[in-house]
This record gives sequence, structure tokens and C-alpha cells, in this order.
Amino acid sequence: MSEFINPQYDITHKLDSLQFATNLSSSEKSLLVLRQRSFELLLHATSQAGYLVGTLNIITQLIKDGEIQPRNVISKHRITVGLIGGGRLCRHIINTITANSGCYFHDILVVTFHPEKCSDLVKQGIHVVANEEARFDTCDVVFVCVPFNQLTVLQRSLIRQLTPDIFLVPYVACLKASQVATGLNHRNILKTDYVFSGDASYDYGTPYPKLDAALKQPHILDRVFPYSSSAGPCYVSTSTTWVKEAIIVFYRHALRLLQTLSSHALNNKKNAATALNVLNTVLFNENNDLNFTANDFRIGGQPPRYVTDFEQLNNLVEVAPKMTYLDKKLSSNSDYDKFLAKKFRGIFITSI
Repeated sequence: MSEFINPQYDITHKLDSLQFATNLSSSEKSLLVLRQRSFELLLHATSQAGYLVGTLNIITQLIKDGEIQPRNVISKHRITVGLIGGGRLCRHIINTITANSGCYFHDILVVTFHPEKCSDLVKQGIHVVANEEARFDTCDVVFVCVPFNQLTVLQRSLIRQLTPDIFLVPYVACLKASQVATGLNHRNILKTDYVFSGDASYDYGTPYPKLDAALKQPHILDRVFPYSSSAGPCYVSTSTTWVKEAIIVFYRHALRLLQTLSSHALNNKKNAATALNVLNTVLFNENNDLNFTANDFRIGGQPPRYVTDFEQLNNLVEVAPKMTYLDKKLSSNSDYDKFLAKKFRGIFITSI
């Protein structure tokens, strides 16, 4: 039972199967669906966080080390990760990124209303501070792990810290990206819009596997990757725009790093070309047929604008929908789905 949740805490562990619910009452079925959705939401959030942090770390290695380190070697050049909220989701993300994404505990900052409840995180070497003491200027990505009813209070307490260049990844399942952006008064966010289905079948096993065990299963990862529709319907699906926006985030990170290392603003065009090379190397290896070009990252308008400065991508909520050239590129070849899904699985499954 080491791979599974302790039955003491599993409210459905006495059921013979989670796939067949013909003998359940309507209230039991509703509870089961909510539980299945909750578990899939957790899978989406933690797997996406692991993929984002892992890929951002690889980009950082390639730019600063000049090479991508083997998985068993953690580079001295790593990103700094912030998390707002010290609850269950925050802890699952911490466990996931330290196990799979090349992070040490001391690379992580946790900002919470109640730092006194996070003494266990402090013992691990994680920096824990109260909201009013937060400083995100050293963080490359900040995950927002608080429920929707805390967004307004959070925005008020962090209004000075959330400058436009701070990149947020909020996990609020019941709100759309535009609503979260309004609630936080912050536009530099990557937020998926979740789609819920009542027609999905559940086949992860009985009882539920632990999260870390689930993230090692290819068929589970296929179900949570947005483009893997062949894996069958899920109770929770991620909008396919998340993949495009994640790519924009990776490009922005490469640009930001290169501009930080560059001594002169006139190098922006050169930095943009280098950032594209880094992005293509990380995502596609030597498959030149899939490489992105500067044209793919144009922002629609009259005339379209080329991206040469990371600050052009600080308003991801509004900019991403205008990058229609990237949409066309991703939809033009099914090999993009295969390569990106393989990279996604590769963060968690070392044999890939």
C-alpha cells in the first residue's frame, strides 16, 4: 500500500471500483464526482508547475552554463520560485518541483498569511515570510495557491510587491484568467481555464494513487496534457491555449535572462535571435523542421510587432490572444503535439 493513500483518509476506499457506480446513491455519486475532479485538478496544477519550473531551469542552464545538464546533476544556475499560500496545493507543488524540476528547497519562497503554520517548511530550508514582508523581485515565477475568495485581500496586501514584471501562475479553478487578472489587478499571468466534464470515466486505479506515483504514469500524464485528446475525456481538462502561453513564457524567460546579462539595449534584436535558438533547442532538440522563427512571435496589429524585449510580454492576458501567428504554427503540424507532450512527460519520467 506504500504507493497509495492510507485508507484511513480515503472516504471511498470500501468501494469495489471507482469506475462503476451503479450501486451508489445520488448523493454518493455527487461526492465521488467532486472527489475525482479535485484529484484531477491537483494533477493538472502540480504537473503544470513541475513542467514550467523544469523547463525554465533548463533554459537557465543553457544560457548560463552553455549546456543542458544531465537529470542527475543540478546546475548552480537555477530559477527562484515563489508561492503565495502555505496550504495543501503549495506543499504538493513544492514536493513536485523539488523531486522533478531541478529545484532545491532554498530556491523557494513561500508567502503566507500565517507563517507560523509553516515551521515544517522552514526546517526544510524554504524561506517563509508573511505577506507584508514579501519581496518577489528575485522570483522568476510565482505560483498563487489561494482560493478565489482571498484574491482581493491578497491584492491589497501585496499591491506594492506585484510590479508588472512579476510573473504569476494562479490556480483558481472556478474563475477565468481575465477574472483572476481583475481580482489581482495584475496582467502578467499564466492561468488556464479549466473545462469540467460529467461524462468521463475514471481509470487511475482503486484506491487513488498518491500524487507522486500518479505523475510517474504515462497514461495519467497524457490525460492532463492539453493536446492529448486521444487519451480519452477527463473530468477536468486544460484549455489548449495553455500550451501556446507556456511557450510564450519560456521565450519571455530566455529574453529576460539575456537582456539581464547584456550590457547594452541595442543588443535586443540579437538577444531575441539567441532566445529563439535557446527555445528551439530546449523544446525540439535537433528537429529543425519544428523550429520557431521571429515571425511566429509577432503580436497582431497594423503593422504586427516583433517581440524583441521581454517587457512586451508582461501583459500575457492581453498579448497571448494577439499572437495568432504562433497559433497557426502550432496547428499546422501534429508533430508539435507529440514533441511537446514528450517534453512534458520527460520532466517526470526519466526513461523518456
